[in-house]
Amino acid sequence: MGKLNHNQRLIISIVCIVVFFTLCIFLSVEVYMGVNYGTGIFPTASCYHSPIDLLNEPYEIETTKLSFDNNGDTIKGTLYMPKDGREVREILIYTHGYNGTSSRLKNFAKSFAYAGIAVVTFDFRYGASLSRSDIRTWKMSIDTEMSDLNVVIDEVKKWDFVNKDEIYIGGQSLGGLVCGLVAPNRDDIKAMCLCYPAFDEADYIRDRFPSEDDIPNYFLEYMLVGKDYLLSLHRRDIYELIKPYEGPVLIIHGTEDDDVAYESSVKACEGYNDATLVTIEGAGHGFGGEDWVFAIKTIYEFIEDHIDKSIITIT
Repeated sequence: MGKLNHNQRLIISIVCIVVFFTLCIFLSVEVYMGVNYGTGIFPTASCYHSPIDLLNEPYEIETTKLSFDNNGDTIKGTLYMPKDGREVREILIYTHGYNGTSSRLKNFAKSFAYAGIAVVTFDFRYGASLSRSDIRTWKMSIDTEMSDLNVVIDEVKKWDFVNKDEIYIGGQSLGGLVCGLVAPNRDDIKAMCLCYPAFDEADYIRDRFPSEDDIPNYFLEYMLVGKDYLLSLHRRDIYELIKPYEGPVLIIHGTEDDDVAYESSVKACEGYNDATLVTIEGAGHGFGGEDWVFAIKTIYEFIEDHIDKSIITIT
């Protein structure tokens, strides 16, 4: 191979510079997201907590990597299973937020598994720039995330050890919104537990883009999203769509949340048939420290209160 001429060297130099600055922008966005929203590659301090011991003598747990098929695409997930000898059991399917991944739910899930509640977490396809399922974030919409959650629920129901009447779902931020939209269209969700659910996301999109004609093909909102994401929210009346779910709902929200307004959870609870709003004074978006511990204990007590203990058998 001969020496590169001047034009070839110039083109290579330009490409290297573009790649370098693209990576810098990407990492800057990820760091910002990690510090402020608890997502991305630098998670908030709450992610580094050890799992909470909800029992005096925690069970051993087994962690299994999962794969779910959604029309040829793969959804990557994890099962956290308590080794407590139970033959049939309840299960909690818990979802991450915008530009988040299930990896930052690991200690959350372990807390429940140590206490005897099996948990499944997964990465939404297109849901984050570092998603294990698919990183093409511009393909993400509320519909793709609802589809993923429905696929996971349907597959989990097929497992022999799962009590089909004891399926709980929950999520953080955008994941909580997805749960809220999925639950009314199913008859197999026992209860929901949501942390700062993004029920005001559609209002935010409509405020930003009053007309559908204003919506761009692509939009950088801490990660690159496409028109489908914006339209899928712009066209939805979230508070009306979540109303039909009649099962118990727990919502935990902080009063100082600058990303999802606390008032949006108040409004959602007014529409639900059976909702409990637990307020954490002074907490922001993404719980840390004692707020994180309190949230986990509150969700655990909520699930324990609703489990049908009569079906529990030990092998």
